[in-house]
Amino acid sequence: MAKQFSQSYGSTPQSEKADPNQVKNNAGGHSFAISDLSRVNRFLLLGSTDSSYYASGAKIVAESNQAISKALLKHGKTVVDMAIDISENGRAPKNDPAIYVLAVAASCNNIEVRKYALENLSRVCRIGTHLFTFLTYVKDMRGFGRTLREAIAKWYNNMETKRLAMQICKYQSRRVEGGTSWSHLDAIRLSHPIPADDEKNTIFAYLAGKLGDVKPLKGTDMEYIYWHEKLRVSPSDSTIKAALKYGVTRESLPTEVLNRPEVWEWMLEKGMPLTAMIRNLGKMSAIKVLKPLSKNTKIVVDTLNDQKALHQSRIHPLNVLAALETHKNGKGFRGSLTWPVVQQVKGALDSAFYKSFDNVEPTGKNFMVSVDVSGSMNWDSCAGIESLTPRQVAGALAMVIARTEKNSYINAFSHTMVDAKITAKDSLSSVLRKFNNIAAGGTDCALPMIHATKEKLNVDVFVVVTDSETWCGNIHPHEALKKYRLKMHKPNAKLIVIACLDNAFSIADPNDANMLDIHGADTSMPQIISEFVNDRL
Repeated sequence: MAKQFSQSYGSTPQSEKADPNQVKNNAGGHSFAISDLSRVNRFLLLGSTDSSYYASGAKIVAESNQAISKALLKHGKTVVDMAIDISENGRAPKNDPAIYVLAVAASCNNIEVRKYALENLSRVCRIGTHLFTFLTYVKDMRGFGRTLREAIAKWYNNMETKRLAMQICKYQSRRVEGGTSWSHLDAIRLSHPIPADDEKNTIFAYLAGKLGDVKPLKGTDMEYIYWHEKLRVSPSDSTIKAALKYGVTRESLPTEVLNRPEVWEWMLEKGMPLTAMIRNLGKMSAIKVLKPLSKNTKIVVDTLNDQKALHQSRIHPLNVLAALETHKNGKGFRGSLTWPVVQQVKGALDSAFYKSFDNVEPTGKNFMVSVDVSGSMNWDSCAGIESLTPRQVAGALAMVIARTEKNSYINAFSHTMVDAKITAKDSLSSVLRKFNNIAAGGTDCALPMIHATKEKLNVDVFVVVTDSETWCGNIHPHEALKKYRLKMHKPNAKLIVIACLDNAFSIADPNDANMLDIHGADTSMPQIISEFVNDRL
């Protein structure tokens, strides 16, 4: 069918260029190359630590590094601003790519860009682990000169005392990428900060082990240190309750008390941070803290259904999706911990996934959402989240659009069109299961437009969720869209391409104002789609 359609219009097979701006993709077909700035944006949202079906992880990382360097050379501070925006607004599932881009900017040859990156260190590196990750990255790129040491010193001196006291206890040390270990004491010794006030001097003395008695800290902005030390020495029930009441987090509790159900109940009653709650659903289920119809389960479900709390926590939809996949499996991706699945929690995670995206009014347009289920979309993980494949993420993103846009039709494709048998009423679990059960094949990203033309479907907006590694069709996707527009008398029919992997390719023609690239599961995706469809982007 695809061959007959393309031949009747004399179109170009995907193994050949249909446009001089196209380049050969990793699969051997031809796609449009995205700009270096777009590649940086895609890296920030998706990362590039994993291999793809067609390219090794090392190749992808090398290409991303080259794009970051070129973009910094041409766009300078704009690249830093992109990293800040995506990091501060929680638009990516992981903060490491933003930290990496900041480290590259802080090490580049442009003095103004280096200075700008270091001035904004605390905006991207907001917690101790972020700082330790930055130090690991930057150590391999440049020396620890005066400006870098001053930036690290300011990270400590400019932070509110109460928050700094919590940071040095909660994130005392971390082993980060490559097995490198960093601690706050390492960072202090490296940067030699002059304490901004007596309180900072006391905190630095505590880090160096020179403080002695911490009792005088009670009732001050440094009281967190007092409770942290009291828990370490004598974790009685009364101490644990008093520390939790003050606001001490799970990381300050001794490991041996974390197997006691009542301790988790106290944490839930006090108000556990949402990210910590999601990360520990398996643990709480395993030790029977979470059970059907229990008050603890109600606390978790109510929190997951609180859209305001979801946005304030910066929890990313893909991290919610990963938690859903993990919880419903009843065991961790790593380790031996198992637990009974609590259906109320599973349902709340399903709901939280949608609520963690920006909420926008539907456009009222007719959407055809087509998910790439080819072999390359079921390879390795997506956005650095081990439990999720690009195919699963693609299916979940399709559901976000289907839930937002009521006039939508979901299908799937590889080298043929596939009826995914999915509606907007499907749960995420059923969607992921249905996509996993579809047999993989080659990649022909033109098929959605070919199918809509053949069936005379009234489509205002095509959404193709793919890795853009198209190769096996007899017509290019952008050509197929033009033919659809002509045959169906819809000159403004739009194409939105949602990228699921960090590579340099897109099927969207950058010279066509009615085609758009969106990079990954950006939390602002529904808003971007709405503005583009309504010609406001």
